[in-house]
Amino acid sequence: MGAAPPDVQLVREAVGGDHDAAQRLFRLLRPIVLAYCRKRLGLENATTTAEDCTQEVLAAVLVALPRYRYRAEKFLSWVFGIAAHKAADVHRDRTRSHERHTPLPDPEAATGPAWRHPAAADDFARVEEHLQVRRVLSRLPRHYRQVLTLRILLGYSAEETAELLGMPSAEAVRVAQFRAIRRLRRVLRFAAA
Repeated sequence: MGAAPPDVQLVREAVGGDHDAAQRLFRLLRPIVLAYCRKRLGLENATTTAEDCTQEVLAAVLVALPRYRYRAEKFLSWVFGIAAHKAADVHRDRTRSHERHTPLPDPEAATGPAWRHPAAADDFARVEEHLQVRRVLSRLPRHYRQVLTLRILLGYSAEETAELLGMPSAEAVRVAQFRAIRRLRRVLRFAAA
């Protein structure tokens, strides 16, 4: 990835209205957010889409920056939250665009159980699975949720995760991931009992 997360003092100065600090902050954020968008969108040869998404994220951060009231060391997590919403918007828009351009099958030609909207069933199953994952992850401490989300759901390496979360090393990420999975197993055992 190559870009270090912004330091706490820089975030405080930018939130406080320092124009130069805000510019430095955005120069630091851009490569981090772009890498996140590229990974999250998973688009081959679609750099412009990831860059457009990055621009939208940074614009949203810029608009919301004066109202940022959380701890400065949590700033990057807040930015990732915005990025996650913007990436979801891109996926949603892409799905809608695909639906508008995909011809509907002729109901007269389709007979029997095959005409039961298998795509809708798949979509429902994905949504249900996503909701179950969120419910289970919500039982973990925030730090563990962040590590598991970046490592398992988004596919970041231990080194990238350490860099993004400001952890001391990739080994610290692996230890946190191990502990998070161990705790997750206890949560699942307790829920099944």
